[in-house]
Amino acid sequence: MDYIQAQQRVKDLKRFYKSVLWFAIISGIIFFNDIFEKGKLDFSLFDGSILLTIWELS
Repeated sequence: MDYIQAQQRVKDLKRFYKSVLWFAIISGIIFFNDIFEKGKLDFSLFDGSILLTIWELS
């Protein structure tokens, strides 16, 4: 593995972990919002839970 490949791999790993961090932040906001508003988690079509599922699968 040369320097350029190693640099690209580090860049890809940073991008992956940044995406995981953003997913965790957004999902935490949506889930806590559901809990505080409704007192329970409700998986409905027009709620943020569906958006998280789509984001997770992509």
